[in-house]
Amino acid sequence: MSSIVEETDLQEPAAKKIKLEGSPKGEVNPDSKVEEIIQPRGESDVGITEYISSHAGFSGILKYRFSDFIVHEIDTEGNVVHLTTLECPQEEVPEIESSSGVLSEEVMSQLGALKKGSKETVSIDVTDLDKAARKAIHQAIRQNYSHLMSDTREEEGRKVIVAQPQGNPKGQRSQWPPTRGNYLHFILYKENLDTMDAIAKIAGHIRMNPSSFSYAGTKDRRAKTTQWVAVYRLKAETLAKLNHKLRNMTTGNYTYKPAPLKFGDSLGNRFTLVLRDVRAPREELVSAVEVLKTLGFINYYGMQRFGNADVPTHKIGLALITQQWEEVVKLILQPRSSTSDMFEKALRIWSETRDAEKAWDVLPVKSCIEGHLLRGLKSSNGKDYVKALGFIARNTRLMYLHSYQSYVWNRVTSRRIKELGLKPVVGDLWQPDKEDPRTVTEEDIAQGKVTIHQIVLPLPGHSVTYPQHPELMTWYQEILAQDGLTLTSFDTNAVKTYALCGTYRNIVTLPSNVEWDLVPYDDPALPLFPSDLDLLNNLPQPERPEQAKHKALTIQFSLGTGSYATMALRELLKMDTSHAALKESSVKIHQ
Repeated sequence: MSSIVEETDLQEPAAKKIKLEGSPKGEVNPDSKVEEIIQPRGESDVGITEYISSHAGFSGILKYRFSDFIVHEIDTEGNVVHLTTLECPQEEVPEIESSSGVLSEEVMSQLGALKKGSKETVSIDVTDLDKAARKAIHQAIRQNYSHLMSDTREEEGRKVIVAQPQGNPKGQRSQWPPTRGNYLHFILYKENLDTMDAIAKIAGHIRMNPSSFSYAGTKDRRAKTTQWVAVYRLKAETLAKLNHKLRNMTTGNYTYKPAPLKFGDSLGNRFTLVLRDVRAPREELVSAVEVLKTLGFINYYGMQRFGNADVPTHKIGLALITQQWEEVVKLILQPRSSTSDMFEKALRIWSETRDAEKAWDVLPVKSCIEGHLLRGLKSSNGKDYVKALGFIARNTRLMYLHSYQSYVWNRVTSRRIKELGLKPVVGDLWQPDKEDPRTVTEEDIAQGKVTIHQIVLPLPGHSVTYPQHPELMTWYQEILAQDGLTLTSFDTNAVKTYALCGTYRNIVTLPSNVEWDLVPYDDPALPLFPSDLDLLNNLPQPERPEQAKHKALTIQFSLGTGSYATMALRELLKMDTSHAALKESSVKIHQ
Protein backbone atom coordinates (compact mmCIF):
# COMPACT_ATOMS: atom_id res chain seq x y z
CA MET A 1 0.00 0.00 0.00
CA SER A 2 1.39 3.38 -0.98
CA SER A 3 1.52 5.76 1.94
CA ILE A 4 2.28 9.32 2.82
CA VAL A 5 2.82 10.48 6.39
CA GLU A 6 3.22 13.86 8.07
CA GLU A 7 5.02 14.28 11.37
CA THR A 8 2.14 16.21 12.95
CA ASP A 9 -0.43 13.66 11.86
CA LEU A 10 1.11 11.15 14.23
CA GLN A 11 0.66 13.48 17.20
CA GLU A 12 -2.85 14.86 16.77
CA PRO A 13 -5.87 13.14 18.38
CA ALA A 14 -8.61 11.66 16.28
CA ALA A 15 -11.89 13.53 15.91
CA LYS A 16 -14.10 12.93 18.94
CA LYS A 17 -17.79 13.12 19.65
CA ILE A 18 -18.96 16.27 21.39
CA LYS A 19 -21.88 17.46 23.43
CA LEU A 20 -24.40 19.55 21.52
CA GLU A 21 -27.09 21.81 22.92
CA GLY A 22 -30.01 19.73 24.08
CA SER A 23 -28.01 16.49 24.30
CA PRO A 24 -28.52 14.63 27.60
CA LYS A 25 -25.55 13.49 29.66
CA GLY A 26 -23.03 14.67 27.12
CA GLU A 27 -24.26 12.35 24.38
CA VAL A 28 -24.64 13.40 20.79
CA ASN A 29 -28.04 14.70 19.72
CA PRO A 30 -29.08 12.33 16.92
CA ASP A 31 -31.20 15.05 15.31
CA SER A 32 -28.32 17.49 14.94
CA LYS A 33 -27.17 18.40 11.44
CA VAL A 34 -23.77 19.39 12.78
CA GLU A 35 -22.84 16.03 14.30
CA GLU A 36 -23.37 14.26 11.00
CA ILE A 37 -20.29 15.93 9.56
CA ILE A 38 -18.00 15.87 12.57
CA GLN A 39 -16.25 12.72 11.53
CA PRO A 40 -12.83 12.01 10.01
CA ARG A 41 -13.12 12.83 6.31
CA GLY A 42 -11.72 10.85 3.42
CA GLU A 43 -11.00 11.97 -0.11
CA SER A 44 -14.21 10.40 -1.36
CA ASP A 45 -16.21 12.70 0.93
CA VAL A 46 -15.09 15.67 -1.18
CA GLY A 47 -15.31 13.94 -4.55
CA ILE A 48 -11.68 12.79 -4.96
CA THR A 49 -11.90 9.19 -6.19
CA GLU A 50 -10.07 8.61 -9.49
CA TYR A 51 -6.53 8.23 -10.88
CA ILE A 52 -5.54 8.56 -14.53
CA SER A 53 -2.28 6.59 -14.68
CA SER A 54 -1.83 2.83 -14.37
CA HIS A 55 1.51 2.55 -12.53
CA ALA A 56 1.37 1.00 -9.07
CA GLY A 57 2.77 3.90 -7.03
CA PHE A 58 5.32 3.68 -4.24
CA SER A 59 5.82 4.58 -0.58
CA GLY A 60 7.23 7.87 0.64
CA ILE A 61 7.00 10.29 3.55
CA LEU A 62 6.02 13.87 2.77
CA LYS A 63 6.51 16.75 5.20
CA TYR A 64 8.38 14.75 7.79
CA ARG A 65 9.66 18.26 8.42
CA PHE A 66 8.06 21.40 7.03
CA SER A 67 11.41 22.09 5.34
CA ASP A 68 10.54 19.21 3.01
CA PHE A 69 7.86 21.36 1.34
CA ILE A 70 9.12 24.54 -0.31
CA VAL A 71 6.89 26.85 -2.36
CA HIS A 72 7.95 29.82 -4.48
CA GLU A 73 5.37 32.04 -6.11
CA ILE A 74 5.63 32.67 -9.87
CA ASP A 75 4.89 36.33 -10.67
CA THR A 76 2.90 37.62 -13.62
CA GLU A 77 6.05 37.89 -15.74
CA GLY A 78 6.91 34.22 -15.18
CA ASN A 79 9.72 34.84 -12.66
CA VAL A 80 10.10 32.46 -9.72
CA VAL A 81 10.02 34.67 -6.61
CA HIS A 82 13.07 34.40 -4.35
CA LEU A 83 14.10 36.31 -1.23
CA THR A 84 17.52 37.69 -2.17
CA THR A 85 18.10 40.82 -0.06
CA LEU A 86 17.06 42.38 3.24
CA GLU A 87 18.33 45.85 2.28
CA CYS A 88 15.99 48.82 1.92
CA PRO A 89 15.86 50.60 -1.44
CA GLN A 90 18.06 53.65 -1.88
CA GLU A 91 15.76 56.40 -3.06
CA GLU A 92 16.99 59.40 -4.98
CA VAL A 93 16.56 62.61 -3.01
CA PRO A 94 15.34 65.32 -5.36
CA GLU A 95 17.66 68.29 -5.56
CA ILE A 96 16.15 71.47 -4.14
CA GLU A 97 16.35 74.23 -6.69
CA SER A 98 15.52 77.91 -6.29
CA SER A 99 16.07 78.90 -9.91
CA SER A 100 12.34 79.02 -10.49
CA GLY A 101 12.07 81.68 -7.82
CA VAL A 102 9.36 79.75 -5.92
CA LEU A 103 11.46 79.54 -2.75
CA SER A 104 14.30 81.89 -1.91
CA GLU A 105 17.63 80.67 -0.57
CA GLU A 106 16.82 82.22 2.81
CA VAL A 107 13.44 80.49 3.05
CA MET A 108 14.94 77.13 2.02
CA SER A 109 17.55 77.48 4.74
CA GLN A 110 14.87 78.19 7.33
CA LEU A 111 12.70 75.28 6.15
CA GLY A 112 15.67 72.91 6.19
CA ALA A 113 16.33 73.84 9.85
CA LEU A 114 12.86 72.71 10.98
CA LYS A 115 13.21 69.37 12.76
CA LYS A 116 10.62 66.61 13.04
CA GLY A 117 8.61 66.94 16.23
CA SER A 118 9.59 70.58 16.91
CA LYS A 119 7.02 73.35 17.36
CA GLU A 120 8.93 75.94 15.35
CA THR A 121 7.39 77.48 12.23
CA VAL A 122 8.48 79.44 9.17
CA SER A 123 6.22 82.20 7.80
CA ILE A 124 6.38 83.26 4.14
CA ASP A 125 4.71 86.55 3.21
CA VAL A 126 2.44 85.92 0.19
CA THR A 127 0.24 89.04 0.45
CA ASP A 128 1.12 90.19 -3.03
CA LEU A 129 0.96 86.75 -4.68
CA ASP A 130 -1.99 85.33 -6.57
CA LYS A 131 -3.57 81.92 -5.92
CA ALA A 132 -1.42 80.11 -8.50
CA ALA A 133 1.81 81.42 -6.97
CA ARG A 134 0.70 80.45 -3.47
CA LYS A 135 -0.16 76.96 -4.72
CA ALA A 136 3.33 76.63 -6.23
CA ILE A 137 4.88 77.42 -2.84
CA HIS A 138 2.76 74.78 -1.10
CA GLN A 139 3.77 72.21 -3.73
CA ALA A 140 7.46 73.11 -3.40
CA ILE A 141 7.30 72.60 0.37
CA ARG A 142 5.58 69.22 0.02
CA GLN A 143 7.98 67.98 -2.63
CA ASN A 144 11.21 69.10 -0.98
CA TYR A 145 10.38 68.81 2.73
CA SER A 146 8.19 65.74 3.19
CA HIS A 147 8.20 66.12 6.99
CA LEU A 148 6.57 69.57 6.80
CA MET A 149 3.01 70.72 6.34
CA SER A 150 1.85 74.16 5.21
CA ASP A 151 -1.29 76.29 5.22
CA THR A 152 -2.27 79.85 4.31
CA ARG A 153 -3.27 82.22 7.13
CA GLU A 154 -4.18 85.85 7.81
CA GLU A 155 -1.81 87.52 10.27
CA GLU A 156 -2.05 91.23 11.18
CA GLY A 157 -3.64 92.11 7.87
CA ARG A 158 -1.05 90.19 5.88
CA LYS A 159 -1.48 86.84 4.08
CA VAL A 160 1.24 84.30 4.98
CA ILE A 161 2.03 80.64 4.33
CA VAL A 162 3.05 78.95 7.58
CA ALA A 163 5.23 75.84 7.34
CA GLN A 164 5.77 73.55 10.34
CA PRO A 165 6.63 69.91 11.13
CA GLN A 166 3.82 67.42 10.78
CA GLY A 167 1.62 67.45 13.86
CA ASN A 168 1.48 63.64 14.04
CA PRO A 169 5.01 62.24 14.47
CA LYS A 170 3.71 58.85 13.29
CA GLY A 171 1.91 60.35 10.33
CA GLN A 172 4.15 58.86 7.69
CA ARG A 173 1.24 58.56 5.26
CA SER A 174 0.71 62.35 5.18
CA GLN A 175 4.46 62.79 4.68
CA TRP A 176 4.56 60.44 1.69
CA PRO A 177 6.72 61.85 -1.15
CA PRO A 178 4.66 62.33 -4.31
CA THR A 179 7.45 60.79 -6.42
CA ARG A 180 7.34 57.50 -4.50
CA GLY A 181 4.86 54.78 -5.41
CA ASN A 182 1.98 54.52 -2.95
CA TYR A 183 2.50 50.80 -2.30
CA LEU A 184 5.43 49.04 -0.72
CA HIS A 185 5.88 45.66 -2.38
CA PHE A 186 7.97 43.14 -0.46
CA ILE A 187 8.76 39.46 -0.44
CA LEU A 188 7.40 37.51 2.51
CA TYR A 189 9.36 34.38 3.42
CA LYS A 190 7.61 32.28 6.06
CA GLU A 191 7.98 28.92 7.75
CA ASN A 192 5.15 26.85 9.23
CA LEU A 193 2.70 29.77 9.09
CA ASP A 194 -0.45 30.58 7.17
CA THR A 195 -0.19 33.63 4.90
CA MET A 196 -3.05 35.38 6.71
CA ASP A 197 -1.53 34.60 10.13
CA ALA A 198 1.85 35.96 9.03
CA ILE A 199 0.32 39.21 7.76
CA ALA A 200 -1.79 39.58 10.90
CA LYS A 201 1.38 39.34 13.01
CA ILE A 202 3.17 41.96 10.88
CA ALA A 203 0.14 44.26 11.01
CA GLY A 204 -0.06 43.87 14.78
CA HIS A 205 3.55 44.99 15.24
CA ILE A 206 3.04 48.21 13.27
CA ARG A 207 -0.57 48.79 14.38
CA MET A 208 -2.07 48.56 10.94
CA ASN A 209 -5.19 46.78 9.75
CA PRO A 210 -4.37 43.50 7.96
CA SER A 211 -6.76 44.61 5.23
CA SER A 212 -4.13 47.21 4.21
CA PHE A 213 -2.04 44.32 2.86
CA SER A 214 -2.70 42.55 -0.44
CA TYR A 215 -1.26 39.43 -2.05
CA ALA A 216 -1.82 37.17 -5.04
CA GLY A 217 -2.80 34.08 -3.04
CA THR A 218 -2.34 32.17 0.19
CA LYS A 219 0.47 29.67 0.60
CA ASP A 220 0.68 26.39 2.52
CA ARG A 221 1.12 26.55 6.28
CA ARG A 222 3.32 23.52 6.87
CA ALA A 223 5.99 24.59 4.42
CA LYS A 224 8.66 27.16 3.64
CA THR A 225 7.09 29.63 1.24
CA THR A 226 8.05 32.80 -0.62
CA GLN A 227 5.59 35.30 -2.13
CA TRP A 228 4.99 38.95 -2.96
CA VAL A 229 2.91 41.13 -0.61
CA ALA A 230 1.94 44.80 -0.99
CA VAL A 231 0.91 47.37 1.63
CA TYR A 232 -0.32 50.93 1.32
CA ARG A 233 2.17 53.69 2.20
CA LEU A 234 4.43 51.83 4.60
CA LYS A 235 8.11 52.73 4.66
CA ALA A 236 10.50 49.90 3.86
CA GLU A 237 12.63 50.88 6.88
CA THR A 238 9.67 50.39 9.21
CA LEU A 239 9.08 46.87 7.91
CA ALA A 240 12.78 45.94 7.76
CA LYS A 241 13.22 46.82 11.45
CA LEU A 242 10.71 44.09 12.33
CA ASN A 243 12.87 41.27 10.98
CA HIS A 244 14.61 40.77 14.31
CA LYS A 245 11.22 40.61 16.07
CA LEU A 246 9.29 38.39 13.68
CA ARG A 247 9.34 34.66 14.33
CA ASN A 248 9.30 32.15 11.49
CA MET A 249 9.17 34.85 8.83
CA THR A 250 11.40 37.39 7.11
CA THR A 251 10.67 40.23 4.71
CA GLY A 252 12.91 41.69 2.01
CA ASN A 253 13.31 42.77 -1.64
CA TYR A 254 11.47 46.01 -0.87
CA THR A 255 10.30 48.19 -3.75
CA TYR A 256 7.72 50.94 -4.21
CA LYS A 257 5.05 50.63 -6.90
CA PRO A 258 1.97 52.64 -7.86
CA ALA A 259 -0.58 49.82 -7.45
CA PRO A 260 -1.34 47.04 -4.95
CA LEU A 261 -1.51 43.31 -5.68
CA LYS A 262 -4.78 41.62 -6.54
CA PHE A 263 -5.82 38.09 -5.71
CA GLY A 264 -4.68 36.01 -8.67
CA ASP A 265 -1.78 38.28 -9.64
CA SER A 266 0.53 35.33 -10.26
CA LEU A 267 1.07 32.57 -12.80
CA GLY A 268 1.23 29.84 -10.17
CA ASN A 269 3.86 28.30 -7.91
CA ARG A 270 7.16 26.46 -8.12
CA PHE A 271 7.27 23.49 -5.73
CA THR A 272 10.33 21.79 -4.28
CA LEU A 273 9.24 18.65 -2.43
CA VAL A 274 11.13 15.99 -0.52
CA LEU A 275 9.70 12.48 -0.22
CA ARG A 276 11.70 10.68 2.43
CA ASP A 277 12.27 6.99 2.98
CA VAL A 278 11.44 6.08 -0.62
CA ARG A 279 11.64 2.33 -1.11
CA ALA A 280 11.18 1.78 -4.81
CA PRO A 281 13.69 0.73 -7.46
CA ARG A 282 15.03 3.60 -9.53
CA GLU A 283 13.36 2.30 -12.70
CA GLU A 284 9.94 2.52 -10.99
CA LEU A 285 10.62 6.10 -9.96
CA VAL A 286 11.70 7.01 -13.50
CA SER A 287 8.51 5.51 -14.91
CA ALA A 288 6.24 7.21 -12.38
CA VAL A 289 7.80 10.66 -12.87
CA GLU A 290 7.70 10.29 -16.65
CA VAL A 291 3.97 9.52 -16.55
CA LEU A 292 3.40 12.60 -14.38
CA LYS A 293 5.36 14.75 -16.86
CA THR A 294 3.53 13.50 -19.97
CA LEU A 295 0.01 12.68 -18.75
CA GLY A 296 -0.35 14.95 -15.74
CA PHE A 297 -2.91 14.48 -12.99
CA ILE A 298 -6.58 15.11 -12.26
CA ASN A 299 -6.80 18.76 -11.30
CA TYR A 300 -8.80 18.12 -8.13
CA TYR A 301 -9.22 20.70 -5.42
CA GLY A 302 -7.10 19.17 -2.66
CA MET A 303 -8.12 18.40 0.90
CA GLN A 304 -6.71 21.77 2.05
CA ARG A 305 -9.56 23.43 0.16
CA PHE A 306 -12.04 21.92 2.58
CA GLY A 307 -10.37 22.92 5.85
CA ASN A 308 -8.52 21.14 8.61
CA ALA A 309 -11.20 21.48 11.29
CA ASP A 310 -13.84 18.88 12.08
CA VAL A 311 -16.47 20.84 10.12
CA PRO A 312 -15.69 20.86 6.38
CA THR A 313 -15.77 24.34 4.88
CA HIS A 314 -17.97 23.26 1.98
CA LYS A 315 -20.74 22.43 4.45
CA ILE A 316 -20.55 26.00 5.75
CA GLY A 317 -20.63 27.21 2.15
CA LEU A 318 -23.78 25.19 1.45
CA ALA A 319 -25.49 26.71 4.49
CA LEU A 320 -24.58 30.19 3.20
CA ILE A 321 -25.96 29.45 -0.28
CA THR A 322 -29.23 28.12 1.18
CA GLN A 323 -29.40 31.11 3.55
CA GLN A 324 -29.46 29.01 6.70
CA TRP A 325 -27.78 31.78 8.69
CA GLU A 326 -28.18 30.23 12.13
CA GLU A 327 -26.78 26.96 10.82
CA VAL A 328 -23.72 28.79 9.46
CA VAL A 329 -23.06 30.30 12.89
CA LYS A 330 -23.48 26.91 14.59
CA LEU A 331 -21.04 25.26 12.19
CA ILE A 332 -18.34 27.90 12.58
CA LEU A 333 -18.62 28.00 16.38
CA GLN A 334 -19.05 24.25 16.84
CA PRO A 335 -16.71 22.82 19.55
CA ARG A 336 -14.13 20.57 17.94
CA SER A 337 -11.28 18.25 18.73
CA SER A 338 -8.31 20.10 17.28
CA THR A 339 -8.25 23.25 19.42
CA SER A 340 -6.50 24.39 22.59
CA ASP A 341 -8.26 24.03 25.95
CA MET A 342 -9.06 27.76 26.19
CA PHE A 343 -10.31 27.85 22.62
CA GLU A 344 -12.45 24.78 23.27
CA LYS A 345 -13.82 26.42 26.43
CA ALA A 346 -14.95 29.51 24.51
CA LEU A 347 -16.69 27.46 21.83
CA ARG A 348 -18.36 25.26 24.42
CA ILE A 349 -19.65 28.30 26.32
CA TRP A 350 -21.33 29.52 23.15
CA SER A 351 -22.67 26.05 22.29
CA GLU A 352 -24.21 25.55 25.73
CA THR A 353 -25.28 29.08 26.71
CA ARG A 354 -25.44 31.18 23.52
CA ASP A 355 -23.69 33.89 25.58
CA ALA A 356 -21.50 35.51 22.91
CA GLU A 357 -19.96 38.06 25.26
CA LYS A 358 -18.86 35.45 27.79
CA ALA A 359 -17.48 33.19 25.06
CA TRP A 360 -15.59 36.10 23.45
CA ASP A 361 -14.09 37.13 26.80
CA VAL A 362 -12.40 33.76 27.35
CA LEU A 363 -11.27 33.31 23.74
CA PRO A 364 -7.45 33.41 23.90
CA VAL A 365 -7.03 34.87 20.40
CA LYS A 366 -9.57 37.48 19.32
CA SER A 367 -8.31 38.12 15.76
CA CYS A 368 -9.60 34.82 14.34
CA ILE A 369 -12.73 33.80 12.46
CA GLU A 370 -14.46 32.66 15.63
CA GLY A 371 -13.45 35.84 17.45
CA HIS A 372 -14.82 38.09 14.70
CA LEU A 373 -18.09 36.14 14.61
CA LEU A 374 -18.52 36.24 18.40
CA ARG A 375 -17.89 40.00 18.34
CA GLY A 376 -20.59 40.33 15.69
CA LEU A 377 -22.98 38.27 17.81
CA LYS A 378 -22.20 40.48 20.80
CA SER A 379 -23.12 43.58 18.83
CA SER A 380 -26.48 42.11 17.81
CA ASN A 381 -27.31 40.42 21.12
CA GLY A 382 -26.93 37.06 19.42
CA LYS A 383 -29.99 37.55 17.23
CA ASP A 384 -28.96 39.08 13.90
CA TYR A 385 -26.95 36.28 12.30
CA VAL A 386 -26.55 37.99 8.93
CA LYS A 387 -25.09 41.09 10.59
CA ALA A 388 -22.84 38.96 12.81
CA LEU A 389 -21.48 37.04 9.82
CA GLY A 390 -20.58 40.38 8.28
CA PHE A 391 -17.90 40.77 10.97
CA ILE A 392 -15.98 37.91 9.33
CA ALA A 393 -13.63 39.08 6.57
CA ARG A 394 -15.30 38.98 3.15
CA ASN A 395 -12.51 36.81 1.70
CA THR A 396 -13.15 34.22 4.40
CA ARG A 397 -16.88 34.13 3.70
CA LEU A 398 -16.15 33.78 0.00
CA MET A 399 -13.75 30.95 0.82
CA TYR A 400 -16.65 28.96 2.29
CA LEU A 401 -18.71 29.52 -0.86
CA HIS A 402 -15.84 28.59 -3.16
CA SER A 403 -15.28 25.46 -1.11
CA TYR A 404 -18.79 24.27 -1.94
CA GLN A 405 -18.28 25.04 -5.62
CA SER A 406 -15.03 23.03 -5.46
CA TYR A 407 -16.85 20.10 -3.87
CA VAL A 408 -19.38 19.98 -6.70
CA TRP A 409 -16.61 20.34 -9.31
CA ASN A 410 -14.62 17.45 -7.79
CA ARG A 411 -17.63 15.15 -7.86
CA VAL A 412 -18.59 15.96 -11.45
CA THR A 413 -14.97 15.63 -12.60
CA SER A 414 -14.63 12.20 -10.99
CA ARG A 415 -17.71 10.97 -12.88
CA ARG A 416 -16.47 12.56 -16.10
CA ILE A 417 -13.11 10.73 -15.84
CA LYS A 418 -14.59 7.43 -14.66
CA GLU A 419 -17.46 7.13 -17.13
CA LEU A 420 -16.26 9.06 -20.20
CA GLY A 421 -12.52 8.37 -20.01
CA LEU A 422 -9.48 10.48 -20.90
CA LYS A 423 -10.49 11.52 -24.40
CA PRO A 424 -12.61 14.52 -25.43
CA VAL A 425 -16.23 13.68 -26.24
CA VAL A 426 -18.87 15.62 -28.15
CA GLY A 427 -20.58 18.02 -25.77
CA ASP A 428 -17.52 18.62 -23.59
CA LEU A 429 -16.35 22.17 -23.01
CA TRP A 430 -12.84 23.04 -24.16
CA GLN A 431 -10.77 26.17 -23.77
CA PRO A 432 -8.05 26.73 -26.38
CA ASP A 433 -5.40 29.04 -24.95
CA LYS A 434 -7.23 31.71 -22.92
CA GLU A 435 -10.31 31.99 -25.09
CA ASP A 436 -13.84 31.53 -23.79
CA PRO A 437 -14.92 27.88 -23.48
CA ARG A 438 -16.73 26.36 -26.42
CA THR A 439 -18.48 23.08 -27.06
CA VAL A 440 -16.51 20.17 -28.52
CA THR A 441 -17.91 19.05 -31.88
CA GLU A 442 -17.42 15.91 -33.93
CA GLU A 443 -15.30 17.96 -36.33
CA ASP A 444 -13.02 19.12 -33.46
CA ILE A 445 -12.42 15.49 -32.50
CA ALA A 446 -11.98 14.24 -36.08
CA GLN A 447 -9.40 16.93 -36.82
CA GLY A 448 -7.56 16.38 -33.52
CA LYS A 449 -8.03 19.99 -32.47
CA VAL A 450 -8.68 19.28 -28.81
CA THR A 451 -6.87 17.26 -26.11
CA ILE A 452 -7.93 16.16 -22.65
CA HIS A 453 -5.69 18.90 -21.21
CA GLN A 454 -7.97 21.54 -22.79
CA ILE A 455 -11.22 20.12 -21.44
CA VAL A 456 -12.78 22.25 -18.70
CA LEU A 457 -15.73 21.90 -16.37
CA PRO A 458 -17.50 24.85 -14.75
CA LEU A 459 -17.75 25.55 -11.07
CA PRO A 460 -21.48 26.16 -10.62
CA GLY A 461 -22.59 29.78 -10.80
CA HIS A 462 -24.93 32.22 -12.50
CA SER A 463 -22.51 33.28 -15.28
CA VAL A 464 -21.15 29.99 -16.61
CA THR A 465 -22.07 27.82 -19.58
CA TYR A 466 -22.63 24.18 -18.73
CA PRO A 467 -21.48 21.30 -20.99
CA GLN A 468 -23.95 20.21 -23.66
CA HIS A 469 -23.18 16.53 -23.11
CA PRO A 470 -26.44 15.16 -21.61
CA GLU A 471 -24.78 12.99 -18.97
CA LEU A 472 -22.62 15.84 -17.70
CA MET A 473 -25.67 18.09 -17.30
CA THR A 474 -27.49 15.30 -15.49
CA TRP A 475 -24.60 14.82 -13.06
CA TYR A 476 -24.57 18.50 -12.13
CA GLN A 477 -28.32 18.41 -11.55
CA GLU A 478 -28.19 15.22 -9.48
CA ILE A 479 -25.33 16.37 -7.25
CA LEU A 480 -26.92 19.77 -6.60
CA ALA A 481 -30.31 18.17 -5.96
CA GLN A 482 -28.80 16.09 -3.16
CA ASP A 483 -28.14 19.39 -1.37
CA GLY A 484 -31.51 20.90 -2.23
CA LEU A 485 -30.14 23.08 -5.05
CA THR A 486 -30.66 23.51 -8.78
CA LEU A 487 -28.57 25.05 -11.56
CA THR A 488 -30.43 28.33 -10.96
CA SER A 489 -29.80 28.42 -7.21
CA PHE A 490 -26.76 30.64 -7.80
CA ASP A 491 -28.62 33.25 -9.85
CA THR A 492 -30.03 35.34 -7.00
CA ASN A 493 -29.47 35.58 -3.30
CA ALA A 494 -31.14 37.54 -0.53
CA VAL A 495 -27.69 38.81 0.42
CA LYS A 496 -25.81 39.76 -2.74
CA THR A 497 -22.45 39.10 -1.05
CA TYR A 498 -23.15 35.38 -1.33
CA ALA A 499 -24.10 35.23 -5.02
CA LEU A 500 -21.72 33.12 -7.14
CA CYS A 501 -20.82 33.77 -10.77
CA GLY A 502 -18.80 30.56 -11.28
CA THR A 503 -15.71 29.92 -13.39
CA TYR A 504 -13.97 27.15 -15.39
CA ARG A 505 -11.21 24.71 -14.49
CA ASN A 506 -9.18 22.19 -16.51
CA ILE A 507 -10.02 18.63 -15.49
CA VAL A 508 -6.46 17.40 -16.14
CA THR A 509 -3.34 19.54 -15.79
CA LEU A 510 0.34 19.09 -16.60
CA PRO A 511 3.16 20.15 -14.29
CA SER A 512 5.93 22.02 -16.10
CA ASN A 513 9.71 22.08 -15.72
CA VAL A 514 9.76 18.81 -13.79
CA GLU A 515 13.14 17.95 -12.24
CA TRP A 516 13.94 15.18 -9.79
CA ASP A 517 16.79 13.46 -8.02
CA LEU A 518 17.35 10.54 -5.67
CA VAL A 519 19.18 11.74 -2.55
CA PRO A 520 20.88 9.51 0.08
CA TYR A 521 20.69 10.64 3.72
CA ASP A 522 21.18 9.39 7.27
CA ASP A 523 19.72 12.00 9.64
CA PRO A 524 15.97 12.59 9.06
CA ALA A 525 16.18 15.79 11.13
CA LEU A 526 18.46 17.51 8.61
CA PRO A 527 17.00 19.41 5.63
CA LEU A 528 17.80 18.01 2.19
CA PHE A 529 17.16 21.19 0.22
CA PRO A 530 18.24 24.77 1.04
CA SER A 531 15.63 27.48 1.50
CA ASP A 532 15.94 31.09 0.36
CA LEU A 533 16.90 32.10 3.90
CA ASP A 534 19.56 29.38 4.05
CA LEU A 535 21.10 30.69 0.83
CA LEU A 536 20.83 34.31 1.99
CA ASN A 537 22.66 33.43 5.20
CA ASN A 538 25.30 31.43 3.29
CA LEU A 539 24.56 28.27 5.25
CA PRO A 540 26.41 25.16 4.05
CA GLN A 541 24.63 22.95 1.53
CA PRO A 542 23.12 19.72 2.87
CA GLU A 543 25.59 16.83 2.79
CA ARG A 544 24.95 13.77 0.64
CA PRO A 545 26.79 10.73 1.99
CA GLU A 546 27.78 8.10 -0.52
CA GLN A 547 26.56 5.31 1.74
CA ALA A 548 23.37 6.09 3.65
CA LYS A 549 20.54 4.38 5.51
CA HIS A 550 17.79 6.08 3.56
CA LYS A 551 17.03 7.66 0.21
CA ALA A 552 14.68 10.51 -0.63
CA LEU A 553 13.08 11.63 -3.86
CA THR A 554 13.44 15.38 -4.37
CA ILE A 555 11.10 16.65 -7.07
CA GLN A 556 10.57 20.14 -8.44
CA PHE A 557 7.76 21.28 -10.72
CA SER A 558 5.64 24.32 -11.53
CA LEU A 559 1.85 24.46 -11.43
CA GLY A 560 -0.60 27.11 -12.57
CA THR A 561 -2.68 29.15 -10.17
CA GLY A 562 -5.12 27.07 -8.17
CA SER A 563 -3.58 23.64 -8.80
CA TYR A 564 -2.55 21.54 -5.81
CA ALA A 565 0.87 19.94 -5.48
CA THR A 566 -0.62 17.30 -3.17
CA MET A 567 -2.85 16.13 -6.02
CA ALA A 568 0.22 15.70 -8.25
CA LEU A 569 1.86 13.63 -5.50
CA ARG A 570 -1.35 11.65 -5.04
CA GLU A 571 -1.12 10.59 -8.70
CA LEU A 572 2.62 9.91 -8.40
CA LEU A 573 2.44 7.78 -5.25
CA LYS A 574 -1.13 6.46 -5.65
CA MET A 575 -1.96 7.43 -2.08
CA ASP A 576 -4.83 8.97 -0.10
CA THR A 577 -4.14 12.52 1.08
CA SER A 578 -6.98 12.80 3.60
CA HIS A 579 -6.12 13.63 7.18
CA ALA A 580 -7.79 10.48 8.51
CA ALA A 581 -5.91 8.24 6.05
CA LEU A 582 -2.58 9.78 7.00
CA LYS A 583 -3.14 9.12 10.69
CA GLU A 584 -4.13 5.53 10.04
CA SER A 585 -1.05 4.83 7.93
CA SER A 586 1.07 1.97 9.21
CA VAL A 587 4.33 3.33 7.79
CA LYS A 588 7.03 3.66 10.46
CA ILE A 589 9.20 6.72 10.18
CA HIS A 590 12.95 6.17 10.07
CA GLN A 591 13.36 3.34 12.51
